[in-house]
Amino acid sequence: MLRFLWIITILKAVILMSSVAALAGPDLSSVEALVQSDDYQVWVDGAEQFVFKSLKNTNHGTNNINSMSFLTFTLDEAKTVKIKPSINIKTFEIRPYVAAVIGEPNERDNSISLVIERPQKLIVTVNNSYDRVLIISAEAPIIPPSVDSVEHYFGPGIHHPGRLDLKSNDDVYLADGAIVEGCFNIVGSKDRPIENVTITGRGILSLGEWPHKEAFRVFRGDDTKNVLIEGITVVNAPGWVISFWGESFNRNLTVRNVKMLGNFRYNTDIVQTGTDGLTVEDCLFQSNDDTFSLNGICRNVVIRNNIFWNIYNGGVFMLGWATNGYDWANINIYDNVIFRAGGCCDYDPKGPFSMKTYTDGKATDITFKNIIVEDIAPYGNWIDFNMKQKGSIKGLVFDNIDILSTWQVGGKISGFSHESPISDITFKDLRILGKCVESSEQCGLQLVNIEAVRFENTGLATTLPIGRSAPMMEAEPTQSSKSATIEPEAAGANILLNPSFEDGIEYWAATRSQCSIEAVESCGREGSSAMMVSCPQNGATGMHQDITEQLRRSGPGPYTYAAYVRTKSGEIPVHLGLKIVDGDGTHYHPSPDVEAGSNSWKPVQRTHDLIWNELKEAYIYIETAWGKSGTFIIDDCILMR
Repeated sequence: MLRFLWIITILKAVILMSSVAALAGPDLSSVEALVQSDDYQVWVDGAEQFVFKSLKNTNHGTNNINSMSFLTFTLDEAKTVKIKPSINIKTFEIRPYVAAVIGEPNERDNSISLVIERPQKLIVTVNNSYDRVLIISAEAPIIPPSVDSVEHYFGPGIHHPGRLDLKSNDDVYLADGAIVEGCFNIVGSKDRPIENVTITGRGILSLGEWPHKEAFRVFRGDDTKNVLIEGITVVNAPGWVISFWGESFNRNLTVRNVKMLGNFRYNTDIVQTGTDGLTVEDCLFQSNDDTFSLNGICRNVVIRNNIFWNIYNGGVFMLGWATNGYDWANINIYDNVIFRAGGCCDYDPKGPFSMKTYTDGKATDITFKNIIVEDIAPYGNWIDFNMKQKGSIKGLVFDNIDILSTWQVGGKISGFSHESPISDITFKDLRILGKCVESSEQCGLQLVNIEAVRFENTGLATTLPIGRSAPMMEAEPTQSSKSATIEPEAAGANILLNPSFEDGIEYWAATRSQCSIEAVESCGREGSSAMMVSCPQNGATGMHQDITEQLRRSGPGPYTYAAYVRTKSGEIPVHLGLKIVDGDGTHYHPSPDVEAGSNSWKPVQRTHDLIWNELKEAYIYIETAWGKSGTFIIDDCILMR
């Protein structure tokens, strides 16, 4: 009997080993930081695909994302894609949400199946983690050029050209299956620009062999005209990626259907340029710095139908930053999804929409339209426009903007002075978590040295899902949401009890015996009630709620906690936080202090990845900075996973 069980055990092991056996593919032993993925197996219409994995090959960069897997395949008709992660699936997401692709989980073999009907790019996350995601690019069919019809043809296999100098009328083609360790110089002069250059294909440009260098410039373009970069995948850039400058400026740069992945290092600005006639479309850019840094002469710009992801550092649309002046006009940014915007740091917050000008200049007619911001990193703002020197900036339009981030709704627009303001700003159909914004107070927006700002609400409601991850359970998807809910606590649901104090002080208590809490009517932010916290003695004025059972039901993972605060008079610094008591001791996770004032409600918030060892007690608390006494008012508290 024991021998029989031993044989059965061996057979099971053989079957398991065969199910995860590596698919034959290219020899990547000479390619730094690029390997075959051991995180995912993927089948397209039953045929297993080779999945790449870009590795974080340096500790440079404050983030907890260590790798990302990716694959590209041709889509000539609807195809069924089966995804099998190496880890046990508890929850998953298929993003962007607007893609409306629903995954069908199979608990028996730990897989997800989905149907892709058109060329598009998708990001699959598992167990609420941005680490080890899978990026899928389903590509429309193309007809590749012949080998002898282009100046630089890279066929299937590994190539090491280093930095390649290109001249006018050069064409570069990276065939499907080509992995090129190289970069490109497209360098002309004011009198003799480099013209009519194309870099296209379905191959991979891999840069893991180079050390970090801020001004690396993967695509170095100086004084160019009519340059096209299309179709390729770029991984592990050491620094600036598409960097086009020059003695004069560049004309007609087009970047189409380019995938930028695995850029873990700082300074990986994707498109950094001064160009007249810039078009960026149908791309997926992941970076660890500003996705766009538009400087110098930048006119007639179109950025449309893209997906952008900042790991940590930088903003997405960064106007300015450089010190060489600016001349911006007719900039149109529309139909884009921001998978996640970076935040940088608490001392220099950035966001999806950012501007920093350090020199004199002028800007007119800048429009952001149909933009979806799915998430914002901690410390990030949703907008941060800051004129640090005099100039003329006029005509900013934000039209049909959805902010889905559950924790961060603050921002700032600041002109240089009363004599040098930012003027003529329109917010039309701006929504935070599906709720229309009709004033700066409703979106935590500070306005300094501003002339003529308008908020317009046409009644256009969002059709986007505000929900979160789908659970690993076999169930029919509903029509009302692109992801199912997690039981017993719904993902994205507020798990606090009496969060808006409509039931008085129930479930809440003063943090110290000297403090008092009182539910007050007719001063709520949106409802009728709010909570007033008072303490006459120095220390910390605050209140708390026991959330032990809520956390036990929801389990470890990323949590967002937030509230709105103000004072009756004067100003007082306020923060909120979580207190976790487990088998290893007591842990505090506070947010940064916010200066609460009497003029408007201010959001105080944080997102933190909670873990614990045998949870004993847990509390959410809202209090003043230590040593500050007084009275403040709280409303609309949130705790969600």
